[in-house]
Amino acid sequence: MTELTLDASSVEKRPIYQKILVMLSIMTTVSGSLTLLMTYLNKGFSQTFFFDWGSSYLIAMFVMAPTGFTAMFLFSRAIDSLIPNAADLIKKLITGLLMALVMESVMSATTTANNIGFSDSTVYFDAWLHGFLGSLPLGLVIAMSMTFLVKPRLEKFMHS
Repeated sequence: MTELTLDASSVEKRPIYQKILVMLSIMTTVSGSLTLLMTYLNKGFSQTFFFDWGSSYLIAMFVMAPTGFTAMFLFSRAIDSLIPNAADLIKKLITGLLMALVMESVMSATTTANNIGFSDSTVYFDAWLHGFLGSLPLGLVIAMSMTFLVKPRLEKFMHS
């Protein structure tokens, strides 16, 4: 009877297009759902809702990816250096909370700028805050899901 062994040379690497498609699907789901909610909170359903949402979504896609990857990297490094002896659960909770706050702030800023504009700073800030606070519960669920469920699996997938 022969023994089945797997070594690094016998395992095939995943094609790069699969990795790109997985990342795009995650980004599409996250930014699409959050900008949909923020656009609704800023403007409600109107005749231009889908155009407003679509343009906010496209802007968020180009802003979210670099912001999210950079923030995740920086937060992970900072948390590991500031509280190296903390339990992994605590580190993940802090990372998820910080990611939610940063990503919601940035996405609310871009969505509000796209939907409301900067002509009146008071109106802009009120709409930003309304969008931020209204979408924060969804953002927290997404951030915690990403931190605890998606990120570990995604890292394994990307290294395969």
